[in-house]
Amino acid sequence: MRPQDYPLPSPFEDAINQSERFLFEFDPHQDAQFDELLKKAACYPPGTNVKAKINPNTYAYLDKISKVPPKEWIGLKPWAIATLVLRHPGYEKVRHYFGIEGYVQRRAAKHRGGFGGLETPAEHVRVLADMQDIESEVYLLQALVYADQGPKEFEENVAAWKAGDVNRLYSIESARMKEAPSIYWRLLDRRNANWMPRIDAAIKAGKPTMIVVGALHFAGPHGLLAMLKGRGYQVEQL
Repeated sequence: MRPQDYPLPSPFEDAINQSERFLFEFDPHQDAQFDELLKKAACYPPGTNVKAKINPNTYAYLDKISKVPPKEWIGLKPWAIATLVLRHPGYEKVRHYFGIEGYVQRRAAKHRGGFGGLETPAEHVRVLADMQDIESEVYLLQALVYADQGPKEFEENVAAWKAGDVNRLYSIESARMKEAPSIYWRLLDRRNANWMPRIDAAIKAGKPTMIVVGALHFAGPHGLLAMLKGRGYQVEQL
């Protein structure tokens, strides 16, 4: 997020203060392992490059808009270019440091700080790395096509997230989900299903636990909130 997105609404601070354990998508203590795995997964093997793997029109457009020479990214897979290279000028003030994950880590470490992950770093990397070539190119194309909408939608997403409006969050992304259902199944639905037994175990352990994952994981018919309700849990929004 950005500096101006703080302070957070009081329920977030209350949750941090009342929690004794903090579960993230993967354990933040394993950041170095994740970075290493991501770098390896992002690159094609020697003798292969992205120009040979995507539509010539996609490559030509990418080459046209790129602010760095192709040698900087030609060896990367399309999903890696979209994730690691592309950066729209509307995001100058957006920093990972200001993201909720980092904020919770810094706050939690000061008082309790029992950290864990809902998936391993390897599982987290495979969400993108296991994409088929066509899915990877669609992922890149969506990043290019929706680039100009991104900054405006970012504002809307942050506002909806702060208000706890999961329906609005879902509606903002719904068009892209319909265009690329298999990609969003990889990014959201499959992971939610894989996480549920671990979340269920955390609840049954009886230790107050804060779960910090991407906002869209809580939204939609296959979101974590819907799955928890389906398992008979009472979900209350603070």
